[in-house]
Amino acid sequence: MKIDISADIEGIIGVTHWDGTDLGKEDSTISRQQMTAEVAAVCEGALRAGATEIWVKDDHTVEFETDSYFEILRFMLFAI
Repeated sequence: MKIDISADIEGIIGVTHWDGTDLGKEDSTISRQQMTAEVAAVCEGALRAGATEIWVKDDHTVEFETDSYFEILRFMLFAI
């Protein structure tokens, strides 16, 4: 089973202000960690349900090109 996950930082638990979405603000570190944890949990659940391939897309990657909210997630996906 193949899974395609598209994530957006504005939908993450605890993001209540734009500072949580701005990579230049301190609050974004907490938001990025939370987004990573939430997406990693979805990946783990998908693997338990039988997923054999998982693709994750950060919906803001195109906007920022060199930066991504998933800096931490890239490492974690290899660990799962």
